[in-house]
Amino acid sequence: MSDFNAVVLPRVDAGTTLGIYYYVFSLSATVLTIGARPFDPMDPPTAGNFVPPADSTLGQYAPVQFDVTDDTGLQFIGVFVKQGTAYDVVHDGVAASPRYGVTITPIAGGYRYLVQPVGGWTAAPTFVVRAIDNGGQLG
Repeated sequence: MSDFNAVVLPRVDAGTTLGIYYYVFSLSATVLTIGARPFDPMDPPTAGNFVPPADSTLGQYAPVQFDVTDDTGLQFIGVFVKQGTAYDVVHDGVAASPRYGVTITPIAGGYRYLVQPVGGWTAAPTFVVRAIDNGGQLG
C-alpha cells in the first residue's frame, strides 16, 4: 500500500479564512480510503528539549540532544549548525555528514536527535533545524 498526501489550501472569502483540512489518501489494490484531519496553520513543527539547555557550558567533544516534533507527522527534517561564522550541514534529511555522528530515535510525535561532533566542536555551536510537517508547514 502506498500513501499519497495532499494539502487543501485555505479559501478566502471576504477576508475570512474558511476550513482548512489535511487529507490522507491511502491506496490499496482494490480500495481507496480517504480520511480527513483538521489542519492548524499556526502549528508548525518545533525543535526543543535541548540537552544541554541553551546558554550552558558545552565541552569540546560533548554531544547535543534535541527533539523535533509535530502533531500531524513530519515529512522532512534538516539539521544545520553554525560554529563561529561557518554553517555546516549535520543531517540533510537523508544522511548525516561524515563530520557528525547522528543517532535518530523515534519518539511520540517526532524524533530525538543526538549529535556528536567528530573531532570536536570548533566553536560554540548554534543549531538550526528546518522541518516540514505533513501539512506542508515549515518549522
